[in-house]
Amino acid sequence: MIFHPPLVHVSVGRPYRPDKINYLSSPASVRRTVVAYRTQVLTSIYRKPKPPVLLSACRPYLGIDPILTLPMSTYDRSRLVRWRMGWLPGRPKACRCGHTHASRAHLLNCLRVATRLDVATNTRPNPLDYVLNQLPRKIPPTPSSLLFSRWSSWWPTICQIMLEIEQICKPEGEYTTEAADVSGKILLDKLRPVSTASSSLLISPLD
Repeated sequence: MIFHPPLVHVSVGRPYRPDKINYLSSPASVRRTVVAYRTQVLTSIYRKPKPPVLLSACRPYLGIDPILTLPMSTYDRSRLVRWRMGWLPGRPKACRCGHTHASRAHLLNCLRVATRLDVATNTRPNPLDYVLNQLPRKIPPTPSSLLFSRWSSWWPTICQIMLEIEQICKPEGEYTTEAADVSGKILLDKLRPVSTASSSLLISPLD
């Protein structure tokens, strides 16, 4: 058996992984097989008696989490990514309510997340991640009034909750006006449907 050392990129000295590049240029049949295998592995993990907490909180299928692609402030995205990855909360911290450990479960209960998002307390995987999993995968070409109505209520509340979680876990942090902005305006502006009145102004009759 002959050992072939990994190729090294001269400028940075890192191993070159051709397999990652080859996947994108592989035949469709190969890509389908890879996706099918990954889906099978994911399904088997979900079927375990006690699947991983963080994985169980995400959508139960392969794909890119919309929190990585939807338009939002860098602060909102950072908090959501850290929440999904288990970095927020990170190391054990005392909660501002006096509880010695501000865990994920405690924060969801202490901050009344279910009530504020108007979902049942026993919603699975938990009230916050349930709502995050309802995010649209992309901005629709013509956002509906129903979609905007839902997220104009949910999104600012989520941004506020995530700010509070960060403030509890990082009480020494300093928050600028931009960092403390929980309006969710960037996403909501993209989801806002064009009103009939606005449309009529855009198409005015010729004199």
